[in-house]
Amino acid sequence: MTSSEKKQKFVQLRINAGLTQRQVAEALGVTETTIRNWESGLREPKPPFSVTEKLMELYNCSISDLVEAVEIAKAERAEKVEQW
Repeated sequence: MTSSEKKQKFVQLRINAGLTQRQVAEALGVTETTIRNWESGLREPKPPFSVTEKLMELYNCSISDLVEAVEIAKAERAEKVEQW
């Protein structure tokens, strides 16, 4: 996986599932801002496991895919903060 592919892992999971941030937010009962924050690495998803299961179902991915996506988003965010 290239650096650019890793950078957008969380976003790609959603896009590959053919979903918008709004659709995911509605399916999970959270705001679009929450989804944006997860994807940008600003916030780490800390939902109950039932929400994690729903994300896996929506994105048709494994829990390891979600964990990797979160870690990549956090690393990208930290890198941006360091550049400031």
